[in-house]
Amino acid sequence: MRGPTAQESSGGVAALGRDGRERFYVRELDGIRFFAFLAVFLLHASSRIPTLPAGGVRWNSLQWWTSSTILAGGFGVDLFFVLSSFLITSLLVRELEGRGRIDVAAFWMRRILRIWPLYYGFVLLCWVFERLPGRMVAGFALFSGNWALLTWPMPHRSAIGPLWSVSVEEQFYLVWPLLLAVLPRRFLRPVCVGMIGLAVGARWVILANGGGIERVWLNTLAHFDSIAVGALIALAGVGGRLKLGLPARVSLGVGAPIVVVVSTGILWHGLLRPSSEAGRLLIIPGSELMASALFLLVALVFGGVILAVLASRGSWLGNPALVYLGRISYGLYVFHIVAIRMVEDWGPWRYLAAFAITLLMASVSFRFLEQPFLRLKERFTYVHSTPSPPAVAETAEES
Repeated sequence: MRGPTAQESSGGVAALGRDGRERFYVRELDGIRFFAFLAVFLLHASSRIPTLPAGGVRWNSLQWWTSSTILAGGFGVDLFFVLSSFLITSLLVRELEGRGRIDVAAFWMRRILRIWPLYYGFVLLCWVFERLPGRMVAGFALFSGNWALLTWPMPHRSAIGPLWSVSVEEQFYLVWPLLLAVLPRRFLRPVCVGMIGLAVGARWVILANGGGIERVWLNTLAHFDSIAVGALIALAGVGGRLKLGLPARVSLGVGAPIVVVVSTGILWHGLLRPSSEAGRLLIIPGSELMASALFLLVALVFGGVILAVLASRGSWLGNPALVYLGRISYGLYVFHIVAIRMVEDWGPWRYLAAFAITLLMASVSFRFLEQPFLRLKERFTYVHSTPSPPAVAETAEES
């Protein structure tokens, strides 16, 4: 394997660290990870979401843009999916190229050490303090929380709810390394394209058969395009070679949130209408395919964001504070509903107070619960996604 160029070493792509081990690290992606969380946080902190208008609101009104911006925060989860898929696929491909094979068992062990300690600890806390039904706890314990929520709707808003997205990721990553390990490289991109088609088709079928948007949102298949977009970027191997001019990077950075907000507004105010069931939305007949395509558009836009970041190493997204917030974003995501519920009657101050409490809980969790297990990952890691020690401690690799 050739040694890294100076550009690669400073840019955070595949390179040999000071400890002599190959590393693939782009600190700006930690900044993106934090903003993905922040979008979800702002959505959930706007606790009166069910009262937001649906339908009958003109696109040029402040109400349209305000509610669309708030609700667009839900797509932060799909940004997580794109980013996570890109990072994991990049690491596995580099392991395959460097070792000639993928150690699937080691990959699963890394996932266990990264996800399980906080995940199962939080599930246990929800079971004890929220008195969740045993079947719901079992669903989340088996990483099928999204299917459990679809099968048995929660009688109350539970702090465990956001963990559905962790279930989706774990379901996919149970299978994905096996495919990378056994399929020839030339088949992987067609597989990703097939996943995109499957996601679009799954959403169309659900909506065409009268399913509400929540049945799309919690369905694993319906998020396959976000995962596939991240994987396609990794398989393209653009990490160290991508060149984008400043106008293109700025256009992606500014245009991406606008596209996501507009797509959300079209869905919420144009294609969806309240049904007779409280809190459930139904698609306008005949527009199911358009609604499904809007989800794909958002996934592609997020792919563009990742490309812009890869071409913008050294930008403000690599600020140490943002990098740290990105590193603890798993804990931020897990704890934020608890914090929001603690201060939801504090009026406008609830945003700052809930964020501060979330940050405190996530920082403590990262320091005392997650990091000890992250250190154990070193034994099962072939390509590291952290900077060379002691520059930065263990990051949220493959999260």
